[in-house]
Amino acid sequence: MSDNPAFDKSRPFPVVALVTVKEGEEQTFLSLLQEIAVYLAEVAPAKTYVYSWARDKENPRLFSLYEVHANWEAAMWHRQDATLVDFGKRFARLVESTRQSIGTWVAGSESARY
Repeated sequence: MSDNPAFDKSRPFPVVALVTVKEGEEQTFLSLLQEIAVYLAEVAPAKTYVYSWARDKENPRLFSLYEVHANWEAAMWHRQDATLVDFGKRFARLVESTRQSIGTWVAGSESARY
């Protein structure tokens, strides 16, 4: 992240993933996304500001996942939490391919605080 001059570990940390699910696994994947959402709402509301997904209209196997973590530390918690690591293992079995992008929070209602 040091190559990004706008990166600040104290600011909200967005992550976007484009996920293509294996054929026939779409409903299982959606159920898993819902389980993760419930877990995050219960355990990490101060760490995960946004956890959302969208399904492509033309390709029902393609999902866009969007997360905004409170900061870099919260994003690292998300990667290391034992329950989320388990979700990740279950997630991996359903996925054909994935691409991930990370960014810097620059605008929006939360950005006014920074």
